[in-house]
Amino acid sequence: MSRHLKFWEWSNFIHNLTTGRKIKRRIKFIEDFINSVIQEKKKEYLSGNKDNIKGKRKAFMDLLLELHFETQELSEKDIRDEVNTFVAAGYESVSVTITWALFLIGLHPDIQERFTKS
Repeated sequence: MSRHLKFWEWSNFIHNLTTGRKIKRRIKFIEDFINSVIQEKKKEYLSGNKDNIKGKRKAFMDLLLELHFETQELSEKDIRDEVNTFVAAGYESVSVTITWALFLIGLHPDIQERFTKS
């Protein structure tokens, strides 16, 4: 959004030297983190540490890896895409919810006062 407001960043060349570079670094950091988590879980799965405790639910990543290894229905890229989706969805929904809640509280001084009293 900020790129549209800053005319000097309309050029891809300038954008990639400034804000674009920061964005790419942050995306790479997140991708590297997700890849390391997937690799760690793969090692754990292949070593046989599946925590077969009755009554314990499997984590989402474990279910994805099970599909990957046992049925070949998912590729590693598919797993990475699913994890990216959940990470982004979890981040956005929480931040949007908090933003709207604070906005609505700000619109209603009587409710805001009740919050400050408690």
